[in-house]
Amino acid sequence: RTNFKYHWDNELNRHASSIIRARQTDCGGFAILFSAILRSFGIPTRMLVGRWATSAKDGGDGQHHVKCEFYDDQVGWVHTDLATSILFEKEPPFIRHFGKDGGNFITLHVDHDLVIETRHFGTVTLPFLQG
Repeated sequence: RTNFKYHWDNELNRHASSIIRARQTDCGGFAILFSAILRSFGIPTRMLVGRWATSAKDGGDGQHHVKCEFYDDQVGWVHTDLATSILFEKEPPFIRHFGKDGGNFITLHVDHDLVIETRHFGTVTLPFLQG
């Protein structure tokens, strides 16, 4: 949490190795990095790509978001939201967004790099489909 910062840029390189080198990324990048680390240990994860279930605020959308879940045999799917934790948790133990879900998120798809068949452009791969 103290070694990374949140930074949004539409052109970010969201490969795990690039995120580690840059020490900054957005919610999608944090979800990719978290999933890559856990999957390297054989722990199932899934990224939830979607929108906050709240009205847009003046001056910007701010509703697109990506968060994660990992699977524990004893518990089931466990919610994690690293980006929200980094942005809003200012004091330890930094676990308010771990294992808890506020129920205010609409998942549009699971994981990234969707392969879409289109009529005019053929097959395209989209990193996230949130619009």
